[in-house]
Amino acid sequence: MARISFTGATRFADAESARLAAVGAGTPVHVHVIPNRNIVWVLTGPDAPASLSANDVTLSRMQLYNGALVTGGQPLLVAFEAYAADRIANGTPVQRIYWRDCNEFTRKTTFINQLRVAIQGAKTNPVSLKEMDDVFINGSGYSPATT
Repeated sequence: MARISFTGATRFADAESARLAAVGAGTPVHVHVIPNRNIVWVLTGPDAPASLSANDVTLSRMQLYNGALVTGGQPLLVAFEAYAADRIANGTPVQRIYWRDCNEFTRKTTFINQLRVAIQGAKTNPVSLKEMDDVFINGSGYSPATT
């Protein structure tokens, strides 16, 4: 299976039916609600996150950016990319090294929290914290196509 998107008035009921079908088939499943886009995603099989605790996850750069895309769509991905580019161009030496050369990202890293705060915008702190946790959870379920 994969990532199935549900929209419209019946999105929650449809997503729950898909979740139950996946559980019945014995496949890993994760439901992700994206309130600002009125979408519910049901991630199953290999697309389901490896862990439901963001602190247990280490992401590659590709997984980090894919997690941002899955969690907040293109606006969140663009914010991640813009922040990283700015830190590479204008950050402290340690920030430049981290955002230019790091290939393993963990939720507890100071630089990830700096990213979260920088792109928080009008979101409340709890909403921003949950969004970044979701980036790591959703990113952990991504692996690039091999064919």
